[in-house]
Amino acid sequence: MREAWEGLPEGSRRRLLPSLQMLVFLVASVVVGLLAVVYARAFSLSEHVALWVLARHPVFFFFYVPLLFLASVALCRYLAPRAAGGGPEHVIAALRHLGQDPTDSERLKPYLGGRVIGIKAISSLVTAAGGGALGREGPTIQITAGIFSIMGRRLRRYFPHVDLRAWIVAGSAAGLAAAFNTPLGGVVYAIEELTDLHISRLGSYLFLAVVCAGLTALSLNGSYLLFGGRAVRWSHSPREFAATLLLGLVC
Repeated sequence: MREAWEGLPEGSRRRLLPSLQMLVFLVASVVVGLLAVVYARAFSLSEHVALWVLARHPVFFFFYVPLLFLASVALCRYLAPRAAGGGPEHVIAALRHLGQDPTDSERLKPYLGGRVIGIKAISSLVTAAGGGALGREGPTIQITAGIFSIMGRRLRRYFPHVDLRAWIVAGSAAGLAAAFNTPLGGVVYAIEELTDLHISRLGSYLFLAVVCAGLTALSLNGSYLLFGGRAVRWSHSPREFAATLLLGLVC
């Protein structure tokens, strides 16, 4: 494939470059949406396993929990040390390395490589099955950032100017949006917590990833609220309209 690409005239390569990059980016966004849904369901199943064991075999639970915790620790310590921890701190570290040397994408592997995100997924599910106190937002962010990092690094073999920092941030936001049905939350989190890149460098990447991953998740899960909600009845009275408008302005 690389030989075929390099065999094209310079003008043809220049015209095809944006379209090919966008195609890979769209594929990555859909993959992230699918995996975020699969991981969320697996995480929920792991939590139910812990509750089932506690309800049916409460005495066994005292032996079951330490064994699973030790298994999770062993997976991270011996197979992928940077799969340990919350997840976002490793994404931030990877972005920091890229900020120091944007051309050295190999330094991303210990933080966002295939082995790391695989062990991250397995170890977090094992911990959840043991009743561990962890959420799935951190692992989701590292896993989806890793997927975008892997695809971006592969694309960089053909297109050296691919902005991996923007790809990683977009992957994190897309994963968060798909997993929790919070597209705006994914965008705000990525801009506030993960990077110092200006929004002008992230705009199209970030919003496209969030929209594609979010729509993929919605097509599988339907419209949902992770933490539930309450029905709000609107009486259409001028007083309520004025109060709502005033509250919005104050906020």
